[in-house]
Amino acid sequence: MVTAENQNVIGGLGGAVCEVLAENYPVKVKRLGAQDRFGEGGDVAYLTETLGISAQGIAGACREMKEAK
Repeated sequence: MVTAENQNVIGGLGGAVCEVLAENYPVKVKRLGAQDRFGEGGDVAYLTETLGISAQGIAGACREMKEAK
């Protein structure tokens, strides 16, 4: 499972998905978004690349998870 969000991954969508999956169907999860660090500003292109939530970043994470079986 790969989640992507344009905010901190702690307490966000990825965390909620992890909670549900842990109780019902434990699988590996890759959470893309702002990791536990200070925020920064920039345009959308810069931030999506930096956070790993660009199309290429999401596709790469999906490939990584597919290979991690």
